[in-house]
Amino acid sequence: MLRKLTTTGGTIILYIGWFCDEHTGMTLDTQILSGIANLRISVELFVYVPDTPRLG
Repeated sequence: MLRKLTTTGGTIILYIGWFCDEHTGMTLDTQILSGIANLRISVELFVYVPDTPRLG
C-alpha cells in the first residue's frame, strides 16, 4: 500500500520531534535506513532545545 502511494505520485514523510535538555545523539543503523528507503519514506527530524541553557 505504501509503495503504491509513492509510485503513483504520493509522498510519505515521517516527522520526528526530539525534545532534549542537553547534548545528545542517536544512530539510525543501516538496516533501519534501508527499510525506510525501500518504502520510499522521507524523514524529517526536528530537534528542540530549550531557549536558555540549563545550569547545573
